[in-house]
Amino acid sequence: MFAAIFGEAVFVKWCGGVFGIWGVLVSFISLDDLGLSNTCLKIMALLVLLFLSCVGSTAHAALKRNREFWSCGSSSLQACYGDLFSFADDFEGGHCCCVIPVNTTFDTVVDKPGSCMHPLVSPFSLHGLWLSKMQERGLSVAEIDRRIYDALTDVDPVSVKTAPVEFRGKTNEYPVGTVVPFSVGNITYLLTALSQFDGRNVAHSDRENLLLALNGVIEFHDGNGQGCNLVIPLMGTGLSRMGLDHKGSFSLITSFLTLHRDKLIGHTTVVVYSGDVDKVSIWD
Repeated sequence: MFAAIFGEAVFVKWCGGVFGIWGVLVSFISLDDLGLSNTCLKIMALLVLLFLSCVGSTAHAALKRNREFWSCGSSSLQACYGDLFSFADDFEGGHCCCVIPVNTTFDTVVDKPGSCMHPLVSPFSLHGLWLSKMQERGLSVAEIDRRIYDALTDVDPVSVKTAPVEFRGKTNEYPVGTVVPFSVGNITYLLTALSQFDGRNVAHSDRENLLLALNGVIEFHDGNGQGCNLVIPLMGTGLSRMGLDHKGSFSLITSFLTLHRDKLIGHTTVVVYSGDVDKVSIWD
């Protein structure tokens, strides 16, 4: 559990430092001179060294809440734990762009589990949480739909779904990686098409879609972000059925962003939900 929270690399680093100092010390002073003449005392000394390593690792994580992967001029890539919406709301740098993964038809109807046949957007997904947050801010579904429709005016759909009588979703399906900017206050949410709904409105996606979505985000931000800070959540670990665990998603996202660092202008932060601290370490 400790390694999951603070990272094996950090813990091993502190263990190496503490035990290294101990090794240098005992090379000049014998254990008997230190009063460690029996096995019990030696075991206690070992436990003290491990305790010091734990304390050092804890202090390291507490003092350095963000992990920085790279920095160049006014641009950087970082990672941290937190709540995506709170992080964006409280961003110290002013205006920021916050990525919200959505389905390729940009649906806006949030259904409670079991409330109907073939429910649309799950209230537990980032897509659903964002829609609920917007309604709490006083935006109606009709207004959200209008703004999304206006933003997609110049984007050609890749297909148009057949709409039977009982169909409740949108019919125009857009390419994976399509980005719709949606500004509220100092935050521009980048609604990014990631998953596709099947005939039962079950979301599906894969790693290629994730890379296409990330590429769409950085291309849009590079051309339109004007250097504002970019906030990206873990994607593909939930209801999109991508088959990625949290560690895999984190590694894929940070590796892709590092590979395309020439297109990242401003500070980019990958936010891992604080409730998933035991599933992925940002320090490894």
